[in-house]
Amino acid sequence: MHSRLTLHLWRENDAEEAFALVQQSRIHLEHWVEWVLQVNTADDLRKLIQYSIERHHAGVTWQYCIRQDGRIVGGVGLVRRSDADGEIGYWLGAAHCGQGIATQCAREVVRFALNAIHLDSIEIRSAVANKRSRAVAERLGFIRTAILPGAHWAASEPQDSVVYRLNRRSARLKGWIVQ
Repeated sequence: MHSRLTLHLWRENDAEEAFALVQQSRIHLEHWVEWVLQVNTADDLRKLIQYSIERHHAGVTWQYCIRQDGRIVGGVGLVRRSDADGEIGYWLGAAHCGQGIATQCAREVVRFALNAIHLDSIEIRSAVANKRSRAVAERLGFIRTAILPGAHWAASEPQDSVVYRLNRRSARLKGWIVQ
């Protein structure tokens, strides 16, 4: 990963800075990120972070803060859906899109999911209209497997969702898996 980028599990003391980023990027994020509509204060975001910490201790989720040059620019996470399957999601503040950050950070989480947790398949779901998010999945070698009508809920309305998947066999062929 680029030396200016770092990932760490979200901490409660990240809430104020992250909330400022959400506020700066609210119009951008509301179109794509479902939880943004539930976050109206730093305390709301702190509660989501606390929940992600609890779920991490239960071995269900790994939610990371993305920092660039020490400043929070977004988040990336993995949710285990079963013993064998997981889903990755990511978000960035509007000013940080288009720089390859989401791709680099999602790549690290995919490697973690395959090599440390040993998942057999990983999904990325995105609104069909979110071309940048879809491009991340495609750059990482995920294959589009389905369109789910009305399955993505953001901006207070349902949107069609596209599902991308990477399975263990494909990941091995791409050199993602460390033997």
